[in-house]
Amino acid sequence: MVYLVLTVIGLVAALVFLDMTLIRHNRGSKERKEHLPEHVPDPEAWIRRGRALFAANDLEGAKAAFGQTLELTDQEHLVAQAEHGLGMVDLERNDLDSAEERFKDALARNQALGRFEGMAAQHGNLGLVARRRGDLEGAEACHREALRLEEQVNHREGIAAAHYHLGQLAWARGNTKQGREHLEQALTLFREAGSEEEEKRVRDLLDRLAATPPSGA
Repeated sequence: MVYLVLTVIGLVAALVFLDMTLIRHNRGSKERKEHLPEHVPDPEAWIRRGRALFAANDLEGAKAAFGQTLELTDQEHLVAQAEHGLGMVDLERNDLDSAEERFKDALARNQALGRFEGMAAQHGNLGLVARRRGDLEGAEACHREALRLEEQVNHREGIAAAHYHLGQLAWARGNTKQGREHLEQALTLFREAGSEEEEKRVRDLLDRLAATPPSGA
């Protein structure tokens, strides 16, 4: 029993690290880094730059770029993207209250626009905030809502990501059977989507968890 408890604690720490690794990859590691003078009046270019800087771990630069977007436009879909980016910067800095506020703002804007993928992303982000606070039940509720929304639009990679997070949460709560089921679904969907790096991350995680004593029904 002591071994199992210590194993689960160690897994939680490892899962948090892997969780942020997957987030960093998804949030724009494939985007081209743009060098923009401050007078460029294109808010979408600033969003792209913010994502690229965030992927490069330049949090201050990313914050400035997303902030520039807010200075240049009041278009709801662009403001929602900028708020999302600023929320991710806050999350990376562990400023959970500010991140939550940003994500809720982006969620409300996506709801008004009827953008299901955007709504799902923000529910997932709020799940990450809840998890950082140690609220695993709240985090699970957020990721289940994200899964529901992603399934409505059949966004395969979004569905996979939701299963990935739900699998991590199940493992962290000691339900290894359910955790493995979610992670195997994520693995299959990432493979079908051709997302090789995400597939490898999930496969590596499953391999690391394989030696864990089973628990949970």
